[in-house]
Amino acid sequence: MKKSKIASTASKGGKKIISELNPIQALKEVLTSYVEWKRICETEETKRTQIEADMNVDLEEIRAKERVFLEYIGQSFNERKEVFRELFILADKAIEENNVEALALALNGVNEAVKNSPLKDLVDLNSVMSKLNSNDFEFKL
Repeated sequence: MKKSKIASTASKGGKKIISELNPIQALKEVLTSYVEWKRICETEETKRTQIEADMNVDLEEIRAKERVFLEYIGQSFNERKEVFRELFILADKAIEENNVEALALALNGVNEAVKNSPLKDLVDLNSVMSKLNSNDFEFKL
């Protein structure tokens, strides 16, 4: 039975490979590859840990900004509510006193307050932070 060209070459090459094989060198290569694999695993684990830590820091920063934003919005709308309340008190007083000029001023004030939204100056959260950090801004509890 005649061997195929592939089988013939493999059997010749196989003998050559086996005769040149150094078991100690092969073991060293396996161990070197294993050590390199372990080093890469540890490096990637460290990267994943750092990514998770960075994510947690970013999430906490987002939550802090959310709290500041909500406080700012709450404070801004409370101030607007007070402005409207005062303007309507003035309007009621003007009606009671039959003072058309005072009524016009109060209603004009209501109109202007409606035009101005507390969110119009809110370009981004950094502007809120700067407003909160300024000496002019105060919380009313």
